[in-house]
Amino acid sequence: MFQHKYEANAFYQELKERLKKFGLELAEDKSRVIPFGRFARENSKDGKTETFDFLGFTHINGKTRMGKYMVAHRTSKTKLRAKRLAVKEWLKYNIHGKPSDTIKALNRKLIGHYRYYGISGNSESLSKFYLYTVWQLYFALTRRSQRAYLTWGRYMSLLDKHPIARPKIYVNIWQTA
Repeated sequence: MFQHKYEANAFYQELKERLKKFGLELAEDKSRVIPFGRFARENSKDGKTETFDFLGFTHINGKTRMGKYMVAHRTSKTKLRAKRLAVKEWLKYNIHGKPSDTIKALNRKLIGHYRYYGISGNSESLSKFYLYTVWQLYFALTRRSQRAYLTWGRYMSLLDKHPIARPKIYVNIWQTA
């Protein structure tokens, strides 16, 4: 992060040269200099700012409830789509055991997801992922048999006995030490 564009461009060129010394190169399609920060919206032509994806999060120029600048973090749409597909495929191949065992293994996966993506400001993405998982488990359980159709009431009683891990914010990135 740099205050002035010329500093960012100079660093970008120096970074390319530095990586060449080690036989590495910068991926041009993934690397760019963008205006980002407190004054990016004011300095843009149309009042909009760019976002960028890094480490599975989309970083956004946002505002607090009081109207002050903040960097907001959301789960990247591509990562969320990939995680949803992974849950769906995992359920398809692991649904043949006892439902309680399946839910226990699923909870371990969900808690890992929540621990990585569970940062302050990202609760909406976590909740959407949780609801998607609840529905996919229901669909997977109803596909197990042609005769024994699982009603929503029976599914809810199963979840009362063996609950699916709920989303939790594990890291408050705005907390001061």
